[in-house]
Amino acid sequence: MQQSLFDNIRQFALKFDMFGQPPSFRILGKQKYNSTIGALFTIGTLFFALAYLVVGIQELVAKDSPNVIQSERQVIETSPFFLNRNNFTLAITLADLNSQPLTTINKFFNIQLKNCQTLRIYNEKTQTSNVTRNCTIIPLEACTKDHFLSDTQVDYFSRIRLGSVQCIQKDYWDSYPPVLQGIKTSPIYSSLTITVSVCKNSTNNMDCAPIEDIKKQLSSGFYAVHLSDSLLQMNRATNMSLDVINIQYYTFSITTSKNIFQQFKVIETQTDSGLVFSDFSKQQVLIQDTLRESADLYNGEYLVLHNINLSPKYSEYQRSYVKIQAILSRVGGLYQMIFLLLAAFIKPLVQLMLDIDMANELFKFGFQNNNKDKSNISEDNKVIDALAGIVRSRRRLLSPRDTGKLNSEPNQEININESLNEILKKRNQIDPTIKQIIWIYIGCDKKKRKMLDIAKEKYMEKLDVKLIIQKLYQFDQLRDIILTEEQKKLFKYLPKPNIVQDLEQAKFLDFQNQSQQLESIAIQEAFEAYEKVLSQGQKSVVNLKLIQSLDPEIQILFQSIQKSQANQNQFLNEIPLNQSKVRFDGGDLAEYQSIYQECNTIPQRIYTKIAKKMNKQHETQ
Repeated sequence: MQQSLFDNIRQFALKFDMFGQPPSFRILGKQKYNSTIGALFTIGTLFFALAYLVVGIQELVAKDSPNVIQSERQVIETSPFFLNRNNFTLAITLADLNSQPLTTINKFFNIQLKNCQTLRIYNEKTQTSNVTRNCTIIPLEACTKDHFLSDTQVDYFSRIRLGSVQCIQKDYWDSYPPVLQGIKTSPIYSSLTITVSVCKNSTNNMDCAPIEDIKKQLSSGFYAVHLSDSLLQMNRATNMSLDVINIQYYTFSITTSKNIFQQFKVIETQTDSGLVFSDFSKQQVLIQDTLRESADLYNGEYLVLHNINLSPKYSEYQRSYVKIQAILSRVGGLYQMIFLLLAAFIKPLVQLMLDIDMANELFKFGFQNNNKDKSNISEDNKVIDALAGIVRSRRRLLSPRDTGKLNSEPNQEININESLNEILKKRNQIDPTIKQIIWIYIGCDKKKRKMLDIAKEKYMEKLDVKLIIQKLYQFDQLRDIILTEEQKKLFKYLPKPNIVQDLEQAKFLDFQNQSQQLESIAIQEAFEAYEKVLSQGQKSVVNLKLIQSLDPEIQILFQSIQKSQANQNQFLNEIPLNQSKVRFDGGDLAEYQSIYQECNTIPQRIYTKIAKKMNKQHETQ
């Protein structure tokens, strides 16, 4: 039948499914082969991965280790940087050679602060630039504590005598903050200029002292300025800079004119503080960059000329904190790295354990062990005798009272079955202990290793895809031979396995089916079937071939059980309980019942106990 266009498109789209699940097989009744050593190393790997995850989360919360990328460039134009009271400090004073402040401002000397702006307008027609310069005089006043807003400023000036220190007037500073912008060749250039000059009388000011007194006081001294600076601290999450205040001292004299050129560099920081997605924030600070000074003969204009502007160097910092997806990827990478390192050692060891378990389930190994412990042989015989007693009790060879007493102790039968299971497992098998596995793994038991490789090669041959397909074809051919055409048609409609709705009942049925498959219980049923098939062996050729094809170890085990059972039956038949003239009281009867009970587990003891009891009874008669 031709498929529709929709079906073709659907089949084509299904080819791109990356989440398709391949069929899985079971191995030794489990989805995958697990080992104790693999589980321990897996738990250890998960522990290290979780510990690393906790460290990453702590780093994410603390935000003290950002990734920082620094770049620096030269600029011609910059945006205006406003010098506010909370982000910039400027205070000026003069002192003598003994560092004592001079209080004769506006009488012996004057201090002036100007904010000048230079505009360069290029005329394309004339190809010339028109330059205009406008300066604004910023009023000063004596500093008080009210001039300072930040904690750094308050703490710093609390140790300074403020009477002679000059600051910008508070109201003017709040209304018209000074501006720094650009460099000297920029279209807009703004700078600060501090001028210290000799007081001169004029029509507006007649308070200046005589020139002889001025020359005497200003013959030498210090020009001091308290100026802001910043320390970059990239490990701080909220503010990447720490504001500091530095005092700068420069000598002056009435006979010289000093020029000071100081530049501040703009630092711009972009911080990505998002946990999952990017969340950028910008911050700009000023740090002191270059400082130059020169001195000439007094020019009659000023004693100190201090110019402050911006540096042409512009620094950018990009900070980013670790994100959740980065932490998870690093944890996954650490887990993969540890897993790969451990897999180089663990995987071959677990594969060897799997090969040993598979080989023990499918094959038996012909080991020669002539020095077998006699105590182990004795213990094995006791288990075989006990199992023979159980089989005999099921056939009602014991009295009903003894059988009931035996059935009332299910733990006894379970223990015997487990012991028998251990006997079967330890015969002709490779010891699956970790000591033996490591011994084979490091190559100290080459003989067992070679036998194990042969066993693995044999069962891997059965897993060949070609062989499996051939066997499936043979099953189809066998069905064609056995079934008629009518049976084939009905064969298609055989019922599917039923899944019960009650989950508790389903679990009980699964547990019951698993219990029936236990080898220790199946051995008892197999022994009963063995006796029946052996009794009918002369009537069927298949029975004889089946008995002859049994595992030699199983044949020896069944023969041992038969022998032990025959000895116990023979002893019971020799005791004339029904024909004896001996009469038992209540205590004797209970004692004989306990003796019969012990016959099921340790039949050898009944010979001694019954004989002593019978001799005692004859002596009393």
